[in-house]
Amino acid sequence: MTKKPKHYFAGGNTPSGFADYFEGIVPRAEAEHFYCIKGGPGVGKSTFMKRAGERCEKEGYTVEYFHCPSDPRSLDGVFIKELKVAYVDGTAPHIKDPEYPGAVDTIIDFGAFFNTDELKKNRKEIICLTDAVSERFANAKSKLKPVGIIFNNVERIYEKDKNSKNIISLCHKLASDIFGDSRGTNGGVRKLFLTALTPDGIINYAGETLKCEKTYILDAVCGDCSKEIMKYLADEAARREIYAELFYCPLDPFGKIDHIYLPGSDTAITVSNSYHLNMGEGRRYDLSDCFYGGTDKEALSRAMETVDELLAKCEDELYEAREMHSRLEKYYMGAMDYEKATAAAMATLEKHLSNQ
Repeated sequence: MTKKPKHYFAGGNTPSGFADYFEGIVPRAEAEHFYCIKGGPGVGKSTFMKRAGERCEKEGYTVEYFHCPSDPRSLDGVFIKELKVAYVDGTAPHIKDPEYPGAVDTIIDFGAFFNTDELKKNRKEIICLTDAVSERFANAKSKLKPVGIIFNNVERIYEKDKNSKNIISLCHKLASDIFGDSRGTNGGVRKLFLTALTPDGIINYAGETLKCEKTYILDAVCGDCSKEIMKYLADEAARREIYAELFYCPLDPFGKIDHIYLPGSDTAITVSNSYHLNMGEGRRYDLSDCFYGGTDKEALSRAMETVDELLAKCEDELYEAREMHSRLEKYYMGAMDYEKATAAAMATLEKHLSNQ
């Protein structure tokens, strides 16, 4: 029986620059085989990973796809859970070098299938486009950096109006409802993204990836107390030694948790706001009850308008970067022996499948 695949982002375009949780694909020490695929743009890394994932889906394995935030049509990685086999793009900006060479990690070098003479003919154009793509990403970062500052200001506005007693009460109620008397044995945490700022706008995979037996939905607005509540619940899971998967907000990639998944009880806790609405079924909690109602709504409205303007400009820069990257890929596509490269990569997968 085909198992439903899951979709994530392991990296993100954020106010802090490119942030990554590539360790969240699978910790190297837990992987049986971790393949780092090297090579330039357009050499077939993503195409191979899609093909590998589809092949394993047909065989009934659980497949996790990790999309590229700079082009969600492409993949940064794929993980076949039961095989404990991961394939990951090992080129910039997500360079992953072997940690346990030979024992776990193996490099697959698609660059070995280049016609370098053909690439050298277009040396100037390749250098020019590569630099132009980098410049576009730098421009996108410059649009996002002030967003982080604005969100800090929004949090301060809400801080002045918050009802701490109600927040603490809700934290305790949620912890009781979600965890009860349960305790784990191993604990541990996995960190990733389910949301990304992309050339196609904000893309969120929470709706399809977090289809769970139990769902708790926090109806929130950006900058309110959801950050505080989700941290409390993540800390509670850690205190009880319950394994948890944490999915961070790309606008606060190291501080704000947007979603928590508890595989042991097939439970999701998700924040629903204007950037990732959750209209599904589940227990809903209105976080407006955590405030007295005296927030400066005009200041908040101005702040969020500015955020939306900056996000739109960032999207434009990411779109231009992708367009230039597509032009760059064409030079490599014309100098690549795809048949040999794909055959070599697929041979590694077939070896693992045949050993099952």
